[in-house]
Amino acid sequence: MRRIAATILGFLAVCFVLTAWLNYDRPDISTLLPATVSKTTVNDTQNGLHVTFLGTSTVLLDDGETQLLTDGFFTRPSLLSLLGEISPDRQVVEDALLQYGINETLAAVIPVHSHHDHALDSALVAQLTGATLLGSESSAMLARGEGLDKRQIRVAETKQPYQFGNFSVTLIESGHVPMPNAIAGWIGLGEDIEKPVSPPAKLGDYHQGIAYSVLIEHPEARLLIQGSAGFKTDQFTHFQPDGPVDIVLLGIAGLSKQSDDYRAQYWREMVETIGAITIAPIHWDDFTQPLSADLIALPSLVDDLSATLEDIQAALKPEQSMLYMQPTQRHSIKDLLSPTKQAPTSNTSQ
Repeated sequence: MRRIAATILGFLAVCFVLTAWLNYDRPDISTLLPATVSKTTVNDTQNGLHVTFLGTSTVLLDDGETQLLTDGFFTRPSLLSLLGEISPDRQVVEDALLQYGINETLAAVIPVHSHHDHALDSALVAQLTGATLLGSESSAMLARGEGLDKRQIRVAETKQPYQFGNFSVTLIESGHVPMPNAIAGWIGLGEDIEKPVSPPAKLGDYHQGIAYSVLIEHPEARLLIQGSAGFKTDQFTHFQPDGPVDIVLLGIAGLSKQSDDYRAQYWREMVETIGAITIAPIHWDDFTQPLSADLIALPSLVDDLSATLEDIQAALKPEQSMLYMQPTQRHSIKDLLSPTKQAPTSNTSQ
């Protein structure tokens, strides 16, 4: 009886989400974001470190010699396809790599956790570019299932720096934003992938695995990429970046549905404890829509982006700012940082 009841509840939850996703209103990004954050100058001609936000928590870092990519999620299956089986769309991924200049200089692709909207394409991106896939054992299981050369698979040790060119990458175990029980069970929230997954596969095969905060240190800047609006209490207590973090790319999907206490603690853990100066929201877009410069927000009933951005704006200290990164556009780190900001002096090659 319990199993039948759970199945019925799960079905009703899925129906509710589908109805809300397809029919509920969404905030207008073109008017919402410019009203609360300032757009940055896009400058493709500058040398040095560039950052490109490619939807969800896919972020490309490129200093002209080496590239890093979190997630590499480009297929973005439609909402209805998630009810069946999904797999990477090779043509879509190849086109994205070409369009955004992701090439053989890509040293690592780093899934922030193993849900489909992060890790679905990670192994294929590594295969097409020759990059190392750096992530959890669950992400490694996905890569093995897709036949990625084992020499390209590296299971990360947390709080252990990995060097790629002038980049130092450290993965710190974090958390995933809480979800309703029926959805959490469906997507394997907090669960590991225990055997290789060969697509096409069901959405529920893409369990979360370890969720990471990704610290990236470069001679030009320190960045933290937080792909999900989750945390572990005091996760930075025994590990601190070598100086304040210049920019935190802050996952915000699902924050509006959490308690005031949860949102306040998330801010403390991911912004205040690391001394972040600039906050750039990511993972705010509807990941069932194709990648474009005009990404749309999740439906307001699913996640209230307006409320979350208002909360962030209210929490900012005078020395902090919120930054809008135009999707698919290359942003020079020199444009993103304050004109008075000096490059870190620490040696990231240790």
